[in-house]
Amino acid sequence: MKNIKILSSGYVRRVLWFVVIMLACIKSYGYSLQNHQQITRDAVKLINLCIQKKHIKTLNPSEQLDVLIEYNLQQDQLWRKARLWHFPDNKQFPLEKSATSWMGNSLVISTSFNVWSDYLASQARNSIDHQEVYPAMGALLHYVQDVAVPAHAVPIFHPVRYLPPKADGFDSWNSFNSYSWLEDDTALKTICKQLSSYDKSVADIISHTLNSTLNNILQGWVQDNEQKNIWQNLYPVNGPKKYGFAQYGCGSEGEFGKPVVNCENQVFNVTKQEYVNFASGQRNIALQASAQVIYSLQRHLTPCYGQACVAKQGNDRWLPNADILKKLIKE
Repeated sequence: MKNIKILSSGYVRRVLWFVVIMLACIKSYGYSLQNHQQITRDAVKLINLCIQKKHIKTLNPSEQLDVLIEYNLQQDQLWRKARLWHFPDNKQFPLEKSATSWMGNSLVISTSFNVWSDYLASQARNSIDHQEVYPAMGALLHYVQDVAVPAHAVPIFHPVRYLPPKADGFDSWNSFNSYSWLEDDTALKTICKQLSSYDKSVADIISHTLNSTLNNILQGWVQDNEQKNIWQNLYPVNGPKKYGFAQYGCGSEGEFGKPVVNCENQVFNVTKQEYVNFASGQRNIALQASAQVIYSLQRHLTPCYGQACVAKQGNDRWLPNADILKKLIKE
């Protein structure tokens, strides 16, 4: 009887943990999913424009768009994120489970996504089956896009709190400048040539995107003018780290878009357009990296048409799960 009570108590605690996460994340991750979806759509649109203008020769990924989006978004399923954290590996400051409560860290299999992204890239690279390559590719896009988000790149553990919910403001930002390549044929030709000449692995694309994000936080964008230091104050790349994670600066708790930001003895007056410029620059990086992943991983494929070439949704092979993750960790 005593053992039953203990087991029940542990079970109840885990159930409560999931309920808390779900309540907190219903709103917290909605816009973030929209951003992942839109960037994926835009990456496919960019490749299609490059094909139409005869700037590159590659397969048209449009028929696989729903698969790419579905497997991208499903990486964010709550019970899967509890197993695999969406932060890049950091050898200098290893990410520790202790960053969250004992109830949460008891579920964690990997505190960084690299072992999973390496697996996905390997599966896509070594297959000629469209039903295998595009689900793996869609899943990979999620992590490529994540490292263009400052809180993922630094990294800063978020959400800051669950009750009441306090998510990362940049993650859910939804105001951007238009893409230059949609309005300027010269800009389109340039980005298409960059896409076709980039011959790097997925791991290299992730690393390059991560480093670009960190550099943009430290150096700011040209458009930032006098506010170029605001980003390294909000996202302290070189700040102290606990359990491998930094903390949001300026007491912001992850807010993004405040017109007045107080950072110790310095006050920043930041216009909405300056926030839009920074967010747009990071979105452009995520877009180009996403297009590079698609272009790179489909180069070895031959054309395939019809529903027989389109993968079914919900295949656990392409979604973080305990069995595969534990096997990968042991390897």
